Amino acid sequence: MAQLSQAEVHRRGFRVLLLFVAVGLAFSLPVLAQEDPTGSVPSAKSAAPVLVEDVVLPHFHATSAEITDEGRVRLVYDFSTKDIDLLADWTPAMKDTKRRIRWSQGYEGTWTTVEDGLIIADRGTFLHTAEWDGDVELSVDFLSMSSSDRKDLLSTIYVWDKGKKVVGSQVGRQCLKLSKTLAPKGRPIPAEPLSQLAVEDRVTFGMRMRDGVISAMQSGRVTASSAEDEKFVEEPGPGQAGLAWNGRVNGFVFRIVIEGRLSAEWVSKHIPGGLAMQGEKTED
Repeated sequence: MAQLSQAEVHRRGFRVLLLFVAVGLAFSLPVLAQEDPTGSVPSAKSAAPVLVEDVVLPHFHATSAEITDEGRVRLVYDFSTKDIDLLADWTPAMKDTKRRIRWSQGYEGTWTTVEDGLIIADRGTFLHTAEWDGDVELSVDFLSMSSSDRKDLLSTIYVWDKGKKVVGSQVGRQCLKLSKTLAPKGRPIPAEPLSQLAVEDRVTFGMRMRDGVISAMQSGRVTASSAEDEKFVEEPGPGQAGLAWNGRVNGFVFRIVIEGRLSAEWVSKHIPGGLAMQGEKTED
C-alpha cells in the first residue's frame, strides 16, 4: 500500500472537517422562509382586513345586528315595531316617496286583524345604504293587500355598477334581469309565468347573491337559480340590496333580514376604524 504524503494527509483531513461543519449547520440552523422581492416574509395565511365589531355594528340602526364567525354582517329590521330609527339605514327617505312608503295607520290590516308595519304601494325602491361585496342574502316578510297582475313587479334586488346593472328575485320564485328603470331585460329564470299574489297572501321571499349567481328564495328555500347561465349576472361587483315594486302592488313589509359581506372599500369610507388587520389590537 502506497504511503500518503504529509500534504495529502492534511488535504484529506481538511475535507473531512468541512463535511462535519456542513452537516452540523444543516441540523442546527432554522429553516428560513423565502422572502419576496420586497424583503418581507409571507405568513401562512395572506393578511386580510377584518371587521371591528364594536365599531361596525353601532353604525347600523337595525333591530338586531351581529357579525358571524365567517365575518358576515347580519342585520334584522323589525318594521312591525314602527321604530322610525330603522329607516336611517334605507334609501330613499320616507318623506321623499309621496307616501309610496309609509307607516301603517289606525285600523289598517286584514278583514280580521289590525297590522303594524311599513306599507309599500304603486312603484318604488327601498335600498339598504350599505354596499356589499357581491355576497349578500336578503329576505322580506310581506303581506299583500291587493291582487297582482303578471306584469307587476315585487322583487328583492341587487344593484351595482352605479345602478346600471340590476338582478332580482320576483316574489322569491323567479330570477330577473332588470334595466336601470326596473324594466324587464331578457328572459327570466324560469321563463314560465308565475301565479300571482292574492289579497291577504303572506309570504317570506328573497334572494341570494353569491359567486356571480343570483338565487330566488321563498321561505328560506332556493326555488330558482342563474347558475346554469354564466352571462345572466354580468361582471358582478360591489353593490346594494333591497326591494323594488311596480304595478298593482300594495302591502305590509313586516320584517327584512339582510346578511352578507360588506365591501371593505365602503367600510373604510363610511365607518372610520371599522377595519383592522388580523391580529391587530384595537383601542377600547
